Amino acid sequence: MVVGFGINFFAGLPGLALRGGLNLTKITFTRWAGLFFVTLIVAGSIAGIMVPRGIGLDFANFYDAGQKALSGQIGDLYDPFALIDGQEPLGHMAFFSLPVTSYFYAPFAGFSPYTSLILFKIISTLCIWSALIVLYLHLRKFSEPGTAERTIFFAGFALAALMFQPFWTIYQVGGQTTPLVMLLLIVGLLKFSNRAFWWAAACYVLVILIKPVFAPGLAFLFLFSDNRFRVASVVLSALAALGSFALLGWDVHMTLLQQLAHESGQLATPYYNSNMFGWVEPAFLNLTDYENLSALPGGLKLLTTGLRLAVIGGLVWMLLRLNRTSVAPVAKAHFAFVLSIMIPLILSPVVWAHYLAIFFVPLAHMLAFRREFPSLMLITISGALLFSVFQNLLVVNKIINKIDLDSWAEVFLLTAAKSVTMLLIVAAMLIWSRSYLKTYQNPAWGRKDVS
Repeated sequence: MVVGFGINFFAGLPGLALRGGLNLTKITFTRWAGLFFVTLIVAGSIAGIMVPRGIGLDFANFYDAGQKALSGQIGDLYDPFALIDGQEPLGHMAFFSLPVTSYFYAPFAGFSPYTSLILFKIISTLCIWSALIVLYLHLRKFSEPGTAERTIFFAGFALAALMFQPFWTIYQVGGQTTPLVMLLLIVGLLKFSNRAFWWAAACYVLVILIKPVFAPGLAFLFLFSDNRFRVASVVLSALAALGSFALLGWDVHMTLLQQLAHESGQLATPYYNSNMFGWVEPAFLNLTDYENLSALPGGLKLLTTGLRLAVIGGLVWMLLRLNRTSVAPVAKAHFAFVLSIMIPLILSPVVWAHYLAIFFVPLAHMLAFRREFPSLMLITISGALLFSVFQNLLVVNKIINKIDLDSWAEVFLLTAAKSVTMLLIVAAMLIWSRSYLKTYQNPAWGRKDVS
């Protein structure tokens, strides 16, 4: 019911804009609808915290890392089967963060797994809420206070956040660090746009320590930024690296690099991959291939890499077009940072569902500037929200249990459904690139408070 209302709501936004807004009664109804969606978000978050699901999944990964740090077993950090103080680890998942981050999780190791699970989910939830609040307060400044436009955006933003399953699937895996990463990236976006480069660089370096997959984003931003940001990013990255090497030594870092290199060539289970081109692999492989192959065939790897690079090329072309215009510097910086957080996930062959939370940033931007877009674009991002249900691990596992995925067609269709959310968000930006870039011509970008 909520999803159906969402599609009708977003599809109807252009009509509301063309009619010049809503009368007072409808404004009040829309505001109450927004508050209702916020209430559902809060209630769903509390339920997700209290249900002890995922204790042996991602949560176990962080909990075990904290235990190894606390017991002085940093050398075993990247061995998922190593005993911890002579006891079996809670889980057997590979750890992919920088070794120094294991100390972030050490406080959780002082509690029982169940207590730590609740605490970890609470922190994840607070990070999600904080990220959404900061992003909303930033984007609402492009509509005047007390107007129908702002009320519509409030309700639309709340509904979109409620429907966007990458936020809420974390409860199925015991919590995640992605909410903290998203919060740091949104704060970094605002600091970078406001030319607070040291703060922006600090946010990005922390993100990379937690999730190295975002390293290409910092490299991209290094190319399209002010020299002051380049200096800040180099200095802070060097300090983080030197501090980590001095504290933990060389060997454990080499183990991480070897693990990352090994994993990058592995063939992943397709229907857990949320990359926009995840469907390409099963289009060319059969079920036997997934059983017998350990790595993607060279030709297919070249094809998927080429597709991802082509999309990144299109986004970079948008940035170059924007940089040739006379829009405010804050607008150019804003778009460059947004691309920097999208490109690593487009580039990555495998994207886990919760990573797509990052793509809510451009999606919310399109909602805030919906007047600049045709109805078809709003229908496109409504489709992204609708298909985000396939990013919910509970839904995916129920589908798998129901149909067993014993045919190529079933595997392909589920994998394709997982790819749609990222695909539609990026497609909306590229197809309506002229309209998207026009959003940065808004006079409000000249005000300092929008950054």
